[in-house]
Amino acid sequence: MLLSRLKSGIKNEIAEEDSGSLLHPATWFRNIFAGSESASGERVSTKTAVLHPDVYACVIVLADDIAKLPIKLFQNKNGNIQQVQNSVSNIILNKVNDYMTSFVWKRLLVTRLCTWGNSYNLLLFDKDGNVTGIRPLDPEATNTNIDPNNGRVWYSTTIDGRYREFFYEEVLHFKNLSLDGIVGQTPISVIRDNIGSNRAATKFNAKFYKNGGAPFGVVKAPTLLDRKSKQILREDWERVNAGQSIAVLDAGLDYSQVTMPMKDAQFIESMKWNRQQIASIYKVPPHKIGELDRATFSNIEQQSLDYVKTTLQPIVTNIEQELNDKILTENQRNNGYYFKFNLESELRGDSKSRAEFYKTMQSVGAFSVNTILQKEDMTGIGEIGDEHYGNLNLVPLSIMKEYQLNKTKRSSDRLKGGDGNGTEEEKQVLEHEGSE
Repeated sequence: MLLSRLKSGIKNEIAEEDSGSLLHPATWFRNIFAGSESASGERVSTKTAVLHPDVYACVIVLADDIAKLPIKLFQNKNGNIQQVQNSVSNIILNKVNDYMTSFVWKRLLVTRLCTWGNSYNLLLFDKDGNVTGIRPLDPEATNTNIDPNNGRVWYSTTIDGRYREFFYEEVLHFKNLSLDGIVGQTPISVIRDNIGSNRAATKFNAKFYKNGGAPFGVVKAPTLLDRKSKQILREDWERVNAGQSIAVLDAGLDYSQVTMPMKDAQFIESMKWNRQQIASIYKVPPHKIGELDRATFSNIEQQSLDYVKTTLQPIVTNIEQELNDKILTENQRNNGYYFKFNLESELRGDSKSRAEFYKTMQSVGAFSVNTILQKEDMTGIGEIGDEHYGNLNLVPLSIMKEYQLNKTKRSSDRLKGGDGNGTEEEKQVLEHEGSE
């Protein structure tokens, strides 16, 4: 049974003609351990790619920005939304296992999404079926499989040197962009050539400065030199470049420099272009990774808000829905339970914009004073701060005409009735009220 599942169920990209051998490993084997060769000749694998400065910068920006956002459990009861605090919400919010805080787990989750394209996490249960923790699985040792008999997804992995199998419901599987909705694709495959070009350029730059910034050149001779003479000349030249003061060039030798100015080769420009390409693949604004050439104070603020909506929002939605699907029971979901990231801090604008927003929300009765203070991480003012206020000048359009006529009639009756001892000032107020 297990062998048939392994033969027909495991999703992989290994073709029969590319099975390889020990002397000539298959392409998939070389790609895992050595990486695929890029157009520049540099081999780039998932493990080496994250060590590239630009990839590392993009990944750590995304990982840290997601990790710092708290995930809370809520319940929606007929429109009344309340935060729920129980053992499961405490695990997600504070500590997912004995050795990993929620921040560290979320950062690892996003890091693997950005490099491997898949983040696998085993749910730990007690004897009653309650979730007691989460254990990340090695994406290199974990496979997503499909049972050929019923089409169900299941997972196989190696834990502490032992082969293990798990049901779909037992593994939190966060996927990057997927071509089949089952396995995520690694972004490294898209930016491999950009990474390879940058690595080649970095190596060239390092060798250039290692040689003391000395340009490459050739030594011309008017006569033909034998191999021994060339070797002696080469040794003398290398000794001089290593720190000697002069080189002795006899027999009419002449030195001609072979130059490739960095600017003429657009060396810096090409590295910047590759950096921008890598940032665009990860949907990270250039200013987030130190590319400030076209950045201004005004557009950075707008880019930051757009970054939250177009980059962070899809990631957190992906995580929220997987948590809702695997951790919450069907009964809990039907009763309005759901996990949600708190993006309030990321969506805050400047002080003036926030003040105008709060003023508008309070005037229509949506926010109380305590609600506003809570959103600013400030202490409330007690029960009096829970009161909601509304603008008396606002009435429903459907009753506006009737309301205005009744208001005018009441004002008129008050002016005509009574004992007639009202002051002139009171009459003016009533007349003004009736004219509104």
